[in-house]
Amino acid sequence: MSIQVNMNRAALYRQTKSSRNVSNEFVLSKKQQSSVNLFFAAFIINCLSYLTAVTNNPVLSPAACQGFQAIALAMIIFAWINLVKFKFDNKYLEVVFIIFIIYSVTIVIRDPNYTYDIAKKVMFDPGMGMMGYLTPLVMLFPRSIAVYKKAFKVVAIFGILFFVYIIVYFNIVHDSNWKSLIALSYIENFFGVLAFPSGFILLTFLYHPKKIKRLAFAVMFIGLYFLIFRARRGAMFLCLTSLAGAGMIYLVHTKRTVLVITLSVIFIFVGSVFVSNVKLPSMFDFLMSRGDEDTRSIMEKYMKEDLTQNEWLFGKGINGKYYCPVILDPNDLSMKRDIIETGYLQIILKGGLVHIILFCLIFLPAIFLGFFRSSNILSKAGALYILLAMVYTYPTIVTGFGLFYIWVWLSVGICYSKKIRNMSDEDITKYLSDVKPPSGKKKLRNAVS
Repeated sequence: MSIQVNMNRAALYRQTKSSRNVSNEFVLSKKQQSSVNLFFAAFIINCLSYLTAVTNNPVLSPAACQGFQAIALAMIIFAWINLVKFKFDNKYLEVVFIIFIIYSVTIVIRDPNYTYDIAKKVMFDPGMGMMGYLTPLVMLFPRSIAVYKKAFKVVAIFGILFFVYIIVYFNIVHDSNWKSLIALSYIENFFGVLAFPSGFILLTFLYHPKKIKRLAFAVMFIGLYFLIFRARRGAMFLCLTSLAGAGMIYLVHTKRTVLVITLSVIFIFVGSVFVSNVKLPSMFDFLMSRGDEDTRSIMEKYMKEDLTQNEWLFGKGINGKYYCPVILDPNDLSMKRDIIETGYLQIILKGGLVHIILFCLIFLPAIFLGFFRSSNILSKAGALYILLAMVYTYPTIVTGFGLFYIWVWLSVGICYSKKIRNMSDEDITKYLSDVKPPSGKKKLRNAVS
């Protein structure tokens, strides 16, 4: 096997004309390949089981879905054991990241009063459970284009699944009752879990075949349609900024002045429509009726008043709650909530300002390195994705066990890796793209398969 691997490396070297540690950047061992495949397969099973449970699917009960999630989580942990290696690209990252992970674990285990229901939520809820605190470990996967290629395929699969779920539940998500809580829940879950990660394909447009880019565009724009229809302002912001970020990366790469002018005209037109109160199609009615409706300030006020000085610093742990009599949970007579929709406050509620600071100590240098110390679109797109994740901590909660958050931490690994940052777009494209280039692609594909 070692002879074959060496032949593959030699072939890849000849095709890329690069001597930069090909084994680390392109080739995974057979064990690593199996573990990466297992991780992403289990991740897909976990996400689909969760979506099936929250949509009250008549075929599988929530208990059965949790059974599949338990199996998937066991597979994920097994894959992590084989993939996660505490090898860092510099000493600064090593020190800060180890502190960050240890502190994240303390958030999960801090509360000794675990009941059966709380334990189930901590285990199976991808947004609020323990897996969100362990997701940063994907940064310690091999910093290899082979891993990122697998992750891109999962994004494409999720895009296809988004259309499947929209078709199956079309009557619900397109319900004419704009205030339907079921429809709101469905479209937020479908977009957040399945559609939103397609934005990273658009950010890295250079490496993908036309059919994948078209799929990503279709997913984002269909998602945007339903978000407008249901007046989900926070999710709309996520979608539009991802598209704007992709446009920025495209303009930086292509330097197309005409496109800049065209986009400026579009933005001016859209702004003029809203300012002039022109009659819009009926799908915008609910969104316009909400206008600048403030649905968060009162909850933020109660949360800020509830936290002690110590809790502001260290949070209340994964099960932390705050007194909020405005939104009553019939199952909780204490009138306390364990979630606040403003993402950075959610981080503070659970882990305090210390957790926020640790995020910044990791993210900010990664953004700098990705933008200003890199030679390829992959690193710059990764830096922009991390920056967007920080911005998104106001309108939404981003720190869950989802594909978006996985890509954020894969991007951190990309931005800190000097070898990845110094690769050329040509080298990355040759491996990531499934489109046949002018020459040499067939040999390259055989070399790395």
